[in-house]
Formats: sequence, structure tokens, C-alpha cells
Amino acid sequence: MSYKGADRILPVYYFKKQLNSGYDFPLIGLGTFGGKNGPEQIYSAVKDALEVGYKHLDTAYISLGKAIKEIKIPLEELFITTKLWNDFHKPEHFGPVF
Repeated sequence: MSYKGADRILPVYYFKKQLNSGYDFPLIGLGTFGGKNGPEQIYSAVKDALEVGYKHLDTAYISLGKAIKEIKIPLEELFITTKLWNDFHKPEHFGPVF
């Protein structure tokens, strides 16, 4: 995904904002949502997004680990946002992410 500027095409990872922590937060990310073949479609979409430079992934209750491991991008370079459904707030409902 690129943005066509007046004189050039900018890659998706160009758009970022520096946080108070010093990290650059990617302003454009890939949002995931399951569908008919949810896990397979999300795996393919995440893998493709990482290959073209996305560093921000927004997900809910789906594993991204397989695609991230295959692309071999260090976790320190990624921003992954997620959420828990209201009925999944007890510690026994979730475990370590990575």
C-alpha cells in the first residue's frame, strides 16, 4: 500500500508518529476480522502485509504468530494492538501472547 504524493509514491511505513517513549508508531496498520475462512484469510493477509512493510497489526482474538514467525520480523519492530471480548476478562481465558 502506498500513498501517491505530488512527486513520489510513499511506502506504508513512511507514515509514523514518534511517541513520548521514543518509538515510532506506524499510523497505517492492517486491521483483521474473520470471515468465512477467517484464520486462513487472516494468515494470508497478515503475511502479505508484513512482506510489503506494515508494522502495525490490529487484531481481536486471532493468532498472528504463524505469519510473523514465517516472515521473520523481530517482535520489537512490530506494534500489535488487540482487545478482549467482554466475556474473556478472566485470567484463565487468555495466556501469554508470545
